[in-house]
Amino acid sequence: MEKLAVVLIRNDRRLHDHEGLTLSQSFDRYLLLALLPPQWDQLERIAPERKRFIQSSINAFAESLGPVPLHLTSEPKLLLEELSENFDVTLLAESQGAEEEAHQLRAFNVRNLLLTRPNRIFEQREISPTFTPFRKRLEKFAKASSPEGRVALHPDRALVLQPFRFAPFDVPAFPSVGESNARARVKVYLERYLDSYSETRNYLEAPDASSRFSTFLANGEVSARWIYQEIQRRDPENWLAVELLWREFFWHQGANFALPSRGRSVSGWENKLSHPLARAIFNELVTTGYISNRSRQILASFLVYEVGLDWKIGGAFFEAHLHDYDVFVNWGNWQYIAGVKFDPRGGRRFNLDLQQEKYDPDETYIRKWA
Repeated sequence: MEKLAVVLIRNDRRLHDHEGLTLSQSFDRYLLLALLPPQWDQLERIAPERKRFIQSSINAFAESLGPVPLHLTSEPKLLLEELSENFDVTLLAESQGAEEEAHQLRAFNVRNLLLTRPNRIFEQREISPTFTPFRKRLEKFAKASSPEGRVALHPDRALVLQPFRFAPFDVPAFPSVGESNARARVKVYLERYLDSYSETRNYLEAPDASSRFSTFLANGEVSARWIYQEIQRRDPENWLAVELLWREFFWHQGANFALPSRGRSVSGWENKLSHPLARAIFNELVTTGYISNRSRQILASFLVYEVGLDWKIGGAFFEAHLHDYDVFVNWGNWQYIAGVKFDPRGGRRFNLDLQQEKYDPDETYIRKWA
């Protein structure tokens, strides 16, 4: 019986530094199977615009494969069962996933499951209650993993199942999706803007004030190891490397949804954004699917401490709308702001008048997104 590698494509839509794709080339045959997020059909979990963004990302990945077909089905468990009747199937999937993704894998009930390394910088998992000791320990004792090169897929060994062959979604080609766009963005930003990152990273809105790597990272269109390596090669002390370590910190912690709620369920909270800066940030988010890191902190603080909203409701709202939604980073940051975990000071409460005075003194941002 031929050995078949089924590579699950979830939030890992890239050809560079993709261990699962590399390993699949050592099997007799291989098949690439894209999966939609487990909560795809729950309307309140993913806003329509974010759905289109994810579909555009899958389109870009399928196109990057060239002659190698991508597959998609609403019943992956049944497809895997059918394949197991004719092949010795090994399922390959990135090991880093939240509980919903882990439950999805368990439900497939395959005999051979190979978990490949996740899209993070350091392989050995390091747990720390707060960021500073985590960072110091990594910088002193750990060695960053090296990224792999671009996988050479062999079209002649790719299994083609015509009924399940992926047909592109009828959605716009967003300019901020796809591995080619991701790698081009990284190269341009590091060459032109890395030196000014520490001065501009807290701007509320400017195309090149921050790296905007988060969208590509969240969809697995670029390797965190490769970005970190490129920064280390140019300027290892740059604050952008520290920001990547914040992502690393939350990825090492995992997502904990059992933490206590703080605040309450507030009816019509979207209409209680009394401060103009909070309202502007809210409007930018629902309109574009993106807000800066500083804006996320400001809005989260306002919702938790001024509106009194349960942080879990705020986190779910971000999940629905953010194109760069990352389960670990999103929920870790909300827990940090709300003071339920990670922050030794017990939470971060921002004075919005001071934030406006510092980051939008002439109200340009507020007028734009009013």
